[in-house]
Amino acid sequence: MSTQVHDQFYHKDELFDLTATNGELANIYNILGFRPSRICTGCHRGYIAVYEILDNTVALGYLETTNVLSLGGSKSKMEIFEPKPINNVQPSISEEERVKERDPNSLYRKVEYPDTALKLSFTGSIVIGDSKVWNRWGDFQHPWHYENVLELHFENGVFIREIDLSTLVLHIREKDEKAMRKEVEALSESLYADKMIKNREQVYGNWLDRAYR
Repeated sequence: MSTQVHDQFYHKDELFDLTATNGELANIYNILGFRPSRICTGCHRGYIAVYEILDNTVALGYLETTNVLSLGGSKSKMEIFEPKPINNVQPSISEEERVKERDPNSLYRKVEYPDTALKLSFTGSIVIGDSKVWNRWGDFQHPWHYENVLELHFENGVFIREIDLSTLVLHIREKDEKAMRKEVEALSESLYADKMIKNREQVYGNWLDRAYR
């Protein structure tokens, strides 16, 4: 399958890919009130989220999705859904040009929520990375694929601390890449969003915790 588009995290005036988490940062399907159809082959989950730290609290800052309800992936079963406001922010709904060109009568629309500023009560850790050094085809990229890697800790949404993992992931790439690839491939067989999210959590537990020991 196609490499999947990451959620992102805006931190220190830079956009990082969100590569791992040891808990659920946000249940986007609950926030939307429905489970959207995939945006493209590179986004089976049906959404792309950008998070940020707002007033020292983790928040959903931006969300892109569609207005098509997922009913098993069949085009004949697709159902149009009316997006609701998020945190009193009305969605911007526009035609997706590539769909319009293929089917001028299509009801598919791109839905964007700018500046949602929805604060979250997440407790746990996330790993973000930028400056990709290895591109893995299929599923999401993982922390050791990036040169600059940070681990951010939160308690009830409040930002607690930051740990720089760049040296750690460099060590993983250099010392354990063969075994790492084998295990990661075994964890990444499903196309379904919920399984991919669980895999990302497994990767976090299996590799970052292991590296600390």
